[in-house]
Amino acid sequence: MLEQVKASAGSGKTFELTSRFLRLLKNANDGVPAACGAIPGEGYGWSEIMAVTFTNKAAAEMKERVISSLKARALGDKSGPAGEWKANEAALWLTRILRHYHQLNIRTIDSLLNMFMRIFALDVGVSPDFTVIFDINELFEELFDELAAQAENGHTEEQQLLLNALQAMLYLEQKKGFDLSASFRQRLLDVLRFRLTHSEQLETDPQKLNDILNDLRFAMQNAARELQTQVQNRLAVKKHFLNFLDKCLAFSGTDKTPDSKLMLNMSFCDCVNKKSQDDVSPADEAVFQNLQQAWTAYKSLRPAIEGARNFAPFVPLADRILQDLERKETESGVLLNSLCPSLATRLLDHDTGVPDAYCRMGTRLMHILIDEFQDTGRDQWQALHPLAAECLAKGGSMFFVGDIKQAIYGWRGGDAALFDEVPEDPELLAMTDPERRSLPNNWRSTERIIRFNNTIFSALESPENASELATAMFPKDTKGAGDAIERFAERIQHLFHGAAQDVPEHKLGSGGFVQLQKIEGDDKDGLFENVREKLHQLLVENLAKRRPFGDVAVLVRTNSEAAEVSRWLIEWGVPVITENSLSLAEHPLIRQLVAIMTFMDYPFDDLAFWEFISGEDIFLRHTGVDIKDLSNWLCTCSHSPLFPRFREAFPELWDRHISPFQLQAGLMSPYDMVQEICRHFRVIERNPKDELFVRRFMEVIHCAQEAGHQSLSAFLDYWRDSGGEEKVPLPDSIDAIRVMTIHQSKGLEFPVCVVPFHHWQFNMHNELAITEIGSMHLLSPLRSKDFGPLYWERLTAILQEQLNLLYVAWTRPVDELYAFLTSTPAFRTRYPMVRGLEKITSALPWDEDFEGTPVLDYGENPQPRTERRSTAHEETAPVPDDESFAGSSYLDELPEDFYCTRDAEPVPDVDENGSLGESYEPDFAPDFNGSYVDQLLESDPADALTQDAARPEAEKKVAPSDTQRAETDSLPKEESKNDEEHTAPVQLFDDASETAARPMAWLPRLKIHRHFAKDVTREDMLSGRNWDERARGTLMHEAMDRLHFTGDMTEDIHRAAASAVAAHVDILPIGDRKREAITAEAEGLLRWAVEVPDFVQWITEGSPECPILDKDGNEHRPDLLVTNDSGTLVVEYKTGGKREEHIDQVRRYLRLTQAMPGLSAPYRGIILYLDKQETVTVSASNPETTNEHA
Repeated sequence: MLEQVKASAGSGKTFELTSRFLRLLKNANDGVPAACGAIPGEGYGWSEIMAVTFTNKAAAEMKERVISSLKARALGDKSGPAGEWKANEAALWLTRILRHYHQLNIRTIDSLLNMFMRIFALDVGVSPDFTVIFDINELFEELFDELAAQAENGHTEEQQLLLNALQAMLYLEQKKGFDLSASFRQRLLDVLRFRLTHSEQLETDPQKLNDILNDLRFAMQNAARELQTQVQNRLAVKKHFLNFLDKCLAFSGTDKTPDSKLMLNMSFCDCVNKKSQDDVSPADEAVFQNLQQAWTAYKSLRPAIEGARNFAPFVPLADRILQDLERKETESGVLLNSLCPSLATRLLDHDTGVPDAYCRMGTRLMHILIDEFQDTGRDQWQALHPLAAECLAKGGSMFFVGDIKQAIYGWRGGDAALFDEVPEDPELLAMTDPERRSLPNNWRSTERIIRFNNTIFSALESPENASELATAMFPKDTKGAGDAIERFAERIQHLFHGAAQDVPEHKLGSGGFVQLQKIEGDDKDGLFENVREKLHQLLVENLAKRRPFGDVAVLVRTNSEAAEVSRWLIEWGVPVITENSLSLAEHPLIRQLVAIMTFMDYPFDDLAFWEFISGEDIFLRHTGVDIKDLSNWLCTCSHSPLFPRFREAFPELWDRHISPFQLQAGLMSPYDMVQEICRHFRVIERNPKDELFVRRFMEVIHCAQEAGHQSLSAFLDYWRDSGGEEKVPLPDSIDAIRVMTIHQSKGLEFPVCVVPFHHWQFNMHNELAITEIGSMHLLSPLRSKDFGPLYWERLTAILQEQLNLLYVAWTRPVDELYAFLTSTPAFRTRYPMVRGLEKITSALPWDEDFEGTPVLDYGENPQPRTERRSTAHEETAPVPDDESFAGSSYLDELPEDFYCTRDAEPVPDVDENGSLGESYEPDFAPDFNGSYVDQLLESDPADALTQDAARPEAEKKVAPSDTQRAETDSLPKEESKNDEEHTAPVQLFDDASETAARPMAWLPRLKIHRHFAKDVTREDMLSGRNWDERARGTLMHEAMDRLHFTGDMTEDIHRAAASAVAAHVDILPIGDRKREAITAEAEGLLRWAVEVPDFVQWITEGSPECPILDKDGNEHRPDLLVTNDSGTLVVEYKTGGKREEHIDQVRRYLRLTQAMPGLSAPYRGIILYLDKQETVTVSASNPETTNEHA
């Protein structure tokens, strides 16, 4: 089934997607999915349902909707998307999803394409663990510098490429400016971006194009000279035309092309005075027509040829860099995100492409759901098309939702025309008949908001209104536009066809208010001052008295407008949140942390050292030093570096607060260093309002280390490149006005929306396009109407997107909408949206306020109160009771000891700026108080294994560096048994102590207690010097996990043992005999294990290393968990001797399983001592040893 759903703003698109997903889920089975094809009569697995969204935030929201809907139904609520489910079915599927959360196939389209690239990585020549690069600019500087270095070293090819581009810019284009380096690099980068997706053969000879342009100019000048000579002293030619001829003859080719309205006349008679019109001969007319043709050819072709001449030498230069890019991708393990769609299409769009992908993925797809389809790019759809066709061919479905009125990402490749093209796709139509439907209701806004927008936008369905609007928005000079205006009017009609939405019954009488104001100014400065005054009246004198600030969103078109509005709000003392205000890199506290890290990495960086010691938030606040004293000292420093001067002038400050970190800098990872700095300087305690920024910074460091930036230098390089893109997640509880761009507001809603600017700009000067002149294909910027259809088509697309932006902005509010229709005389001429809004609102009943400003009020104007009420969160947040689930997390009402999935949720996808994405939130809270460390140091060493097993996974991941591991883990094993030596508490940076504790002073003691397999690297653990009982036990656990029974027990045992050894063949003790002996020993232990009664059944039915979360979120992993109708069994494998803590460990697992819903009693455990060939049965109380299998 191919189903299209049109979903206007607020119509419940996410609800519809969730309902569709749940309906498919209800009919799915819980079996293992077929990887290479459908099994007749077997249906489909739930992992074969895939939902594709546009952003990380949308994917996260839909996942939560699915989970929360099932949870609500399991708790008895029938009103949500899962209302048709039975409560026990919902509970069962909730359990399945939480057990195997990684199989919940809801992802962004970029992550889907990246997944295909990973499974086909070797086919395209990159490493399977490649890093996605979202902007070529991240690699451009390095690639260009390499090319320049090759040219400097005498490489002829590179020298000639650079020389051609420079000569064209300097001599042919005659580019002005003292330093052309920035212009040169920017032009090359623009061409490089274009060539990433356009590989056509282009003209690359600038001299050839310059000669063609000169020939056209000379032809025009010769025709002008001929006409001037022929009529001279014979005809009384109009003075204006004579001036035009003089300009043509003097034209050098660098200035604006001479122009005259007389050149548009049909006859030369119109160019002479009346008294000479009878004297105009046919020869005069022929020469005039020759001039017309030459002038028209030059004027119309000049923009394309001149632009192509300027860009032509940059094409081979860009192609040369692309060759280096391919090498860079292979060597550095990176892949440009923009290349993924075309590569995926090439891999999938052939007979065996999709089946091959299914086999590599380990699953297949039967149903595809696509969100925000109007923002899907044509290259992305080409990659998805084979998957959709495969699903339909096998009896599956494709379900896609969108709204072409909200297509505002055309600049990023989105093509809204696809939304209507896909249901007409011949290949898909051959498999199924499409179904089309629309969501009629607006569930978001109040009645007045809905009816106002219906009035505005549904009027554009009328051919007359659409034509008037198209004419108003197009420039006055439409020469050469052809039927572009008519085609734009048709697009407007199609765009807003059916735009009117129904008001749900419960929304009738819900009120709402809309206010439009026309604000004008003589110029931009005057306009902004008037907007500032009106905005102050609205926000401070009106809304602030009756609304929490957090209810209000100010939506603007550009970042510069956001910065201006934010500055005004700050001046008025109004709390404000913008994208920049949430920037990590710009926060003073983070800047000071980065400064001390930079100094520790390179002590001779005086600027970094000074930034830290002069920082008010950390060093000065903690030490009490007066900045004046530091400034006076700085004036006495005559030379660098600063830190020895500081050490001499302030020895106590140095020894206590800086030297300890410097001494340990080589041993600490970036995460360890920042954590110790925060602990020592009490950063969180002294700056509680900035805790969110510090914790987010810690999370960024953790993720950077996970991505391979583990040293201090590597992290600082990463931070310099990507730190500017990192943002702090926005807390919902902050009572502040949100200022954001309309693009950022897409998909959101706010009680009150203010749109203070509507003179929306656009710039086509950077739009590159390929034009054809004769047999030549030219790359030129679309800077002139003389480009003809290409220019007008692009202009039409931009104007359509501006109308879409208007629709998106005006449909965000729930209760109140305020819009300032801004204009100046110059803006009315320059900006189409100003003229368009005048036409759209011309029929509305305008009035004037007390200042004479044209104003329109629709609905009952809310009156300001004398006092502000409490915040929206204080006033409306419900107190959950036993029956309530609304607004809660889907885990809130589950038992305290619940279990999670076998695999953790994948790391969220990177966005187009190279950041972590807007929906990503930290999955762990860094420990700044040392509670875990202190507790562990004060505990008995015998409990180290148990306590480490309960340690949060995120803390394990940010364990100290490999250098520290090598130093501590290589100590003799027996040392860890010395309680007195290794369990004494360590005092960390206590201000009351006489001497400062060394950073990470706890590290050597702590590391001895930690589990061997958790801290020692695989190479160290299994290399010769570390091949001991602990490594041997780890290897046997792996062999047990690799046991799979096919009917040949001997072969199964040999395969499990051999594959476990083979996995470490490169780092096992040297020598074939040693490895053969290890394999033989492993086979012997496995043979004993499979003879244990029911062991084969346990392995077949059980889940190895199944993670269980306790009530505190700590993870526990029994070696094997077997659950069936006959009970629940925990199986543990042990090498070496018996220890009481083994029994305690199994009992802990049993207590956790007893708290897990859906697991049957009785609950029992069994320990298999492989070396002793004994089993120990464990109940919740007493163990019972059985030796019958010894």
